[in-house]
Amino acid sequence: MDYLMEGILPAKQVHILAGASGAGKTSLLLEMLSGFAKCKEWLGHRVHGCPFVYIATDRSAEEHREKFSLMGLEPFPVRSLVDDARFSPGALNSQKQRDKYLRSLIETVKSSHPEVTLFVIDPLAPFLPERLNSYHQVAGALVT
Repeated sequence: MDYLMEGILPAKQVHILAGASGAGKTSLLLEMLSGFAKCKEWLGHRVHGCPFVYIATDRSAEEHREKFSLMGLEPFPVRSLVDDARFSPGALNSQKQRDKYLRSLIETVKSSHPEVTLFVIDPLAPFLPERLNSYHQVAGALVT
């Protein structure tokens, strides 16, 4: 089996990092992706670098630059949807609109950066159906 992070994060699979608001999910993710960007060991596990895109749905690129600085991390590119009018509240009222936008976003990234093999969307909640509150419900929504 191929791994992005040896023994922990298999390649070519959907992974979900979940937790309460403010628990540190984004900080953990940014730290991990910093390791990916540098092909550096992370938490004692060998990291296999791969081209990735980090898509932020709740913070601007500037806010992420500030977070990188506060965490002492070397910044990597962040694509923020905060200023995208097509993504604004009310623009994606139905699940069909959210699905269409997400598929279009992924296709746009794939066509402009075909080398990308890892897509990270943080947080994913704006694209999911309402009232999902368990891993199995979220995973089911992602693979259908």
